[in-house]
Amino acid sequence: MAITDLAFSSTAVDATADPQSVALTWRVTNTDQRAIAVTGVVELREFRQGAAFGPVRTLDFALRSGDADIFADWDSTAQNSSYRYEMYIPQYATTDTAEWRVTKATAQDGRGHTVKLNAEELATLGAQFTVTHLADKEGPTVSTVSLNGGDRVYHDGNGLTLDYDVNIEDVGLGFKRGTLVLAGPGGREISTPFEVRKENDWSAYCGENSWVSLPARWANCTVTVPIAAGTPSGAWTVSRVRLVDEAGNVTVNRDVTAPTVYVSRNQTIEAGDFQVTPEFVDNWRAAATAELRFRAQSWGGPIVDVDVETARMCWTGGSEPEFHEDGTVSVGLTIPAGSAGCEITGIALTDESGNMSFYGTVYRAPALDLVVAPKPDDTPPAVLAVRAPKKVWKVSELQNAWGIGFEVQVDNTSGAPVTGGWATLYDSNGHSVGGHGGGYSENPDGWVNMSVSAYAVPGEYVIGFRVTDAAGNSSGFGFPNSSYPAPPGGPLTITVVEG
Repeated sequence: MAITDLAFSSTAVDATADPQSVALTWRVTNTDQRAIAVTGVVELREFRQGAAFGPVRTLDFALRSGDADIFADWDSTAQNSSYRYEMYIPQYATTDTAEWRVTKATAQDGRGHTVKLNAEELATLGAQFTVTHLADKEGPTVSTVSLNGGDRVYHDGNGLTLDYDVNIEDVGLGFKRGTLVLAGPGGREISTPFEVRKENDWSAYCGENSWVSLPARWANCTVTVPIAAGTPSGAWTVSRVRLVDEAGNVTVNRDVTAPTVYVSRNQTIEAGDFQVTPEFVDNWRAAATAELRFRAQSWGGPIVDVDVETARMCWTGGSEPEFHEDGTVSVGLTIPAGSAGCEITGIALTDESGNMSFYGTVYRAPALDLVVAPKPDDTPPAVLAVRAPKKVWKVSELQNAWGIGFEVQVDNTSGAPVTGGWATLYDSNGHSVGGHGGGYSENPDGWVNMSVSAYAVPGEYVIGFRVTDAAGNSSGFGFPNSSYPAPPGGPLTITVVEG
């Protein structure tokens, strides 16, 4: 066996403008015609000023299959096989110049034949090249630090975590690791390390599973900061972020713009007896109001601010909180027409000393279970009249029309409004020949404009229809061979003629 033609595609590479690629190729020959396999190892090493630097890069190769990094060209045989490795040369390094050499090359055929090139043979082949880089002498920088979650957090005393997204830039070899430092009440500091965890040569994760493309010149790292059990209430700010890149450059970023997080044990301000009244409101057709009331007591001075967080599309509507002599606080709520009601998801209280207390799931506190729901409505829509503005249609008109229009008048004085419906067109034999359904709305006078699609031949037809309100109730009329009654005024008929 023999290893021949071992060489790099270039003996000098300049990567100062852009990353480069260098090909290492070699050939393995074998005079044993019975051999059917080839495996081997090639090792590469970087040298700086004549001394080996960094880890050995090992390349396992094979003829066709197996656990290898490189396989032979498609037309290779066990007697004559060729191999190629593309080596990525980065633009940046920790030094301006370096040299790469092949320091080992071996092969075997599984039949007892082996070959190994010694240092002198490798030098004779000239399997080496020099490379010029840009020396990475600048450390990473923080572009942004954001909070992944709310900036008001309830602390039950058992410990919690704050999640931050730290965006980092590094123009050189890429970001490697860092430390996020928070400053809190009473001079406390919390230092949380994070790092780029490589999955392979081109991708990695930073912090809590934030994906990063390598080299990590732009990294979004999720950092989870633990707040210990028993930590007192107070504000936490980002004091500094220490960063280290792959070249070993270190920067400490102190002027970081990041949200201040207030963590509260709810000890200085205490609140309870939360309730909303009434439990149900009639907001089917017009906005309704409700009231949030609770007891509150502060040992840091009067309460000066009440923030109420809501869901299901409702709001305090600019209503100022009222502080009553019995120690209760009330806040007005507005539930707009047609909304699904109102749920109180958070209440934040602040006293004149700046102390805060938080209640509700939006602040990671227990649920308040404060819900105002729409008044139950199980009454189907009341249909008062129906009409078809056009009762006679030509076949050609139907072919060009979007459908046969008709109108249904409903009682719009109370209850849930009509929001949808369905219509079917039947021929004189009671067979369906068209239909249409969808969302509809009431006009101010209670009329609902509906339509039914049809491509009908000349004849007499009748329309059956159903209207549905926002509460899910429905009323149906005019369906042949069914228990549905005729609409007010009798069947809604349509005539189709030639033309």
